[in-house]
Amino acid sequence: MENDYLILFPSFSRMDHCIPAIRYLEDLKKGRRGKLKIIFIPLISQICNNLNEYVHSIFKGKFEKYDVEINNEILETDTHKKWYERWRTYLFRIIKMPKAFSKIVMVLTPDLPNGIVLGSATSALAIPNLEIIEIPGGYDLRLSEAEFKPKEKLHNQVINYPTWASTEIRNPLMTVASGPALEETLQIIKKLAEYGKDDDLTKNGVRPKDIRKKYLELNKKELKRSALTERLIKLNDCGIIIKEEDSSIRYLTIEGLNVSTILTN
Repeated sequence: MENDYLILFPSFSRMDHCIPAIRYLEDLKKGRRGKLKIIFIPLISQICNNLNEYVHSIFKGKFEKYDVEINNEILETDTHKKWYERWRTYLFRIIKMPKAFSKIVMVLTPDLPNGIVLGSATSALAIPNLEIIEIPGGYDLRLSEAEFKPKEKLHNQVINYPTWASTEIRNPLMTVASGPALEETLQIIKKLAEYGKDDDLTKNGVRPKDIRKKYLELNKKELKRSALTERLIKLNDCGIIIKEEDSSIRYLTIEGLNVSTILTN
C-alpha cells in the first residue's frame, strides 16, 4: 500500500511556514512510496489574490511534482464558534475524499483563529491519522537555551502536538475507561492531590495509605494493599501516574490529570 500524505495549510496571513513544513513531510516520506498532496485553504477573502500568486510562484519550480490545489471555498466567518464548526465540517469532508491518505498533516500558525486550532484538535477523535504540527517562526529569543537552535533548519524544529487520537492520550484514556476500579482509584488520587498545597495538582504527592483511607471513607469497606498495588502499577504503566524514586508517593502526570477530568465530566 502506498503512503500518500496530505498537508493542509489554513491560510490567514503569513506563509513563511509552508516550505519548512513541506520539507518536514519530505523527510518523513524518504524511502517510502506514495505521493504528497498539498491543499491551501483561504480563511478570508482579502488574501485570495495574493495566495494565488504565492502558490503559482512558489510551486512552479522544484515543488511542481506535487499535487497542489487552492480550496475554492472561503471559510470566512466572524466568531470563534463558527470557525470551529466550519473547520470541523471541512475536515470531515476531507476524510470522505475518494483518495485515502495514510497521514493528514495540519500546519498551525500563531495567527490562526482559535476555532481552527480547537476544531483540529477535537476532530482527531474521528480522524486518527490527523497530525497537528507547528513550525517555529523566526528566532524567538525568549525560548529556553535548550530549545533555541538558530543553526538548525526550521523543518527540523517542527513541534508535534498530541491530539485525542495520539497514543499518549488515547492509550491512558482507554486503559482507565476499561475498568471502574482503575477509574475510581484515579479519581481518588486526583481528589487527594486537590488537598495539596500547590495549585498544580501534578506537584502534590499522594501516599497509598491515604488512598486506602479515602477508599474506606467512600465505600465503607477496606481496599487490600495488594489490590491497590496492582491498580497503581497499571496506572503507572500507562503514564497516568508516576512514582517518586525511593518512596511510595505517587504523582499525577499531565495525561493523568487530563484523563481524570474527562472522565469526571
